[in-house]
Amino acid sequence: MRQAVSTRFPSTEHSLGIDLVARCILDPKLIQPGMGLDEIERLTADRGVFETVPRARNAALKRLIRHIQDNLHVPESEGYPHPQRSMNNLIEVSPARWPGKK
Repeated sequence: MRQAVSTRFPSTEHSLGIDLVARCILDPKLIQPGMGLDEIERLTADRGVFETVPRARNAALKRLIRHIQDNLHVPESEGYPHPQRSMNNLIEVSPARWPGKK
């Protein structure tokens, strides 16, 4: 755990990822007649908004991270919210509230 970040990433051989699953919602007004499924999927990726993460799910995330830190002796400084390491787009991770991170 004392390796520099640059020696750990992008390798994932000793990392753990936690995903919160949510729907990405596209405003129906953005869909034009005749658009194909591929076009709609690209538009959703670019302009969609992820549903709000429920308070209970954020609380569960916090408990899970605390449990991992306590039982695997992982210091809080070794935890990185998804947008600090990898992501497809900014809206993908915006609804989650990461413990100890602003």
